[in-house]
Amino acid sequence: MLEIFWLIEFVDEMFYSDVISMVKDEVNQIDSKGIDYVALAYKLNCSLWTNDKKLKKLRCIKVLSTEDLIESGL
Repeated sequence: MLEIFWLIEFVDEMFYSDVISMVKDEVNQIDSKGIDYVALAYKLNCSLWTNDKKLKKLRCIKVLSTEDLIESGL
């Protein structure tokens, strides 16, 4: 676990706070606990890796499960 710890980068909410309002309505309809993760993925224009099946319904970002990643070979 310590070997991958250096790969983790902590991001202050101020970095993505400008896009929270853009995704808030859609995320709150599905799972309001995921707003920070979705907003950050939206800001970075990247996919979100989660096994939360509810978040797969999002249209504002692409959501990938572990199974999706394994199948894609990433």
